[in-house]
Amino acid sequence: MTESCLTKAEFEKKRTVAEYIQWVEDRGYASYGGEEYKNFMLDKGLWKEFHHEAVPLAKLLEKKFSECGNMTVAHMIGNQPYDVVVRGSSIASLQYIEITDASMDSDEADRTEMVVKEGSCFTTGAVIKSGNKHKGKEIVSTGHTVPGGTQASCAIEKIIKVIDKKFKKGNSYPKNTALLVFFKDKGFYLTGYKADLIQQLTEKYSGVKTEFSHLFLLGSENKIFLETPLKGAQFKLEVAWVTTPVSHEALHL
Repeated sequence: MTESCLTKAEFEKKRTVAEYIQWVEDRGYASYGGEEYKNFMLDKGLWKEFHHEAVPLAKLLEKKFSECGNMTVAHMIGNQPYDVVVRGSSIASLQYIEITDASMDSDEADRTEMVVKEGSCFTTGAVIKSGNKHKGKEIVSTGHTVPGGTQASCAIEKIIKVIDKKFKKGNSYPKNTALLVFFKDKGFYLTGYKADLIQQLTEKYSGVKTEFSHLFLLGSENKIFLETPLKGAQFKLEVAWVTTPVSHEALHL
């Protein structure tokens, strides 16, 4: 398999909000076809950062900051304690963004590998693996119906897990860093799960001591967007339900 054609220099270029959204969309479409499509689907090279950081950021920018003409973002690759440098935001306490993805797990990665190799797979049900990449690795997806409520409950558990992990890092983030959590919002259209999500997060994190200035939660299927300040204000999740999808149909989510 060839190396990914997505480069660090391209990734880290400073862009306006509109430029960044357009870059992510164009890059997603351009990946289709040939050997690079396998890299794209399997998160090879910088495609991993593209899917789990760039796509969530583009969705956040389109949802929250599309009118900020003077705002710029620079997506950084490396081990620094943030993923994005922000300048000119409409939120004064937003200068950096740390991105974490609660939408993926090992089963999802294996399903993606099945799609590349076999053309399709079940999206729900157990994933059974045997062997490894050196000794005849085999993946079987056993499909069965999973209630939307079960999917929503699992998503809430993953959200809390990744937030806890980030909050426990202590003073490792610079001042004015926001946390963006990307998650699967499938099943959240069902009555009660919106309220359950808000209740669990509010009960757990009201009054929490954290170095983050702001919290954003964004669903992969554009069903839900939540935000709250974490410094100098009451913890209050503001919810906006997205009724029309943002324009990233080509992206692997």
